[in-house]
Amino acid sequence: MAEAWPERAGDPFADQMNANEKYVVTDTLTDDDISWPNSHVVPIAESMDAVRALRERPGGDLGAFGSPTLVRSLLAIGLVDELNLMIEPVVLGGGKRIFTDDSVGRSFDLVDVQVAATGVLRCSYHCIGANLRTGHSDELYRDDASPTDS
Repeated sequence: MAEAWPERAGDPFADQMNANEKYVVTDTLTDDDISWPNSHVVPIAESMDAVRALRERPGGDLGAFGSPTLVRSLLAIGLVDELNLMIEPVVLGGGKRIFTDDSVGRSFDLVDVQVAATGVLRCSYHCIGANLRTGHSDELYRDDASPTDS
């Protein structure tokens, strides 16, 4: 990302990416290794405390790009208010996951969907509360107001 966006100056999205403060969670890079303007290194061991501190500051939203490991950690300790997921019309058969097999369900409300001409869905979900008991999918999606089979 750091190599691509500075080269795209003049594009409104790229200009915003370049202007934003960025925090790189890593144990392998130092501040001297980071050349993207407005970027700061945060050691992995300090990352959850750093996110808590950033959430307390005024000035807008925080986003996580390119790190399902960081997102999993933030989800696990309740530091995610909103998920913005892009669903691609492609099945890869594998890859990095943001949801774990920890047997803890999390509940979100769909608040917005945008459909691109390419078929990509951009879905925004707000976190709506405590973790859920997991079980069979029929239990998770049952509508108690609808009649049941006898």
